[in-house]
Amino acid sequence: MFFLLGLLCIPCVLSIENYFIKPTPNERCPGDPCLTISEFADSVPNVSSIGLIFMNGEHILSRNLSFKNLDILSIDAIHETAVTTLSCLQYTSISVHEIINFSVLNMTLIGCTANAYFINAYIILLNNFTVKGYQNDATNVAIYINHAVEIHILNSLFGFLEAPGCALFEVHNSNMKILHSEFHHHNTATSACDTGSMIRTFNSNVTIESAYFADNKGVTGGVQKQQYYSIKGDFL
Repeated sequence: MFFLLGLLCIPCVLSIENYFIKPTPNERCPGDPCLTISEFADSVPNVSSIGLIFMNGEHILSRNLSFKNLDILSIDAIHETAVTTLSCLQYTSISVHEIINFSVLNMTLIGCTANAYFINAYIILLNNFTVKGYQNDATNVAIYINHAVEIHILNSLFGFLEAPGCALFEVHNSNMKILHSEFHHHNTATSACDTGSMIRTFNSNVTIESAYFADNKGVTGGVQKQQYYSIKGDFL
């Protein structure tokens, strides 16, 4: 329990530069700096640790957003019980590379392409995180991890029942726990990465508890297609 509390409070342990993210330019924030996510993407600060605190509402990213070589990247919604969504305009992507402590809490990602690449990470935490497609806009998330002390996927949903999408995880030499989370496929998908979720692990300790996997067929496609597999069945 004490270790989990530490995971949920990464910004409490280390110094971090916090930025309030508002849904529209006309809204106010409880503090400064106060920006929309697209305004933040225009000039990502050159600091070692970043905290994005999203105000409740629908946020739209209209340009590419990239994070690289940070000690901490913490993304959280200001209200845990409200729905806070981040949607991407067409051809807009999110890139996360080489973050030591990474967390996403209380957020929903819709219609975005996101790639994350972690080497020698300490904590990777996804809690109350939802990833789903929207209409014809696929949501594709690819996460590569090599040497992470702890990976926790808690109370999260990777659901593509309503629209295409996929969540691909490749984990090497790490400790990973999936708890109270769901991974769903998409019934009418037409391409390899629209068919659900895939988890591939190497030399890792993986614990799955109270999780649900529904007919996922996610693959990377092309030459590597036959090297990947999906977890299927119920883990309750």
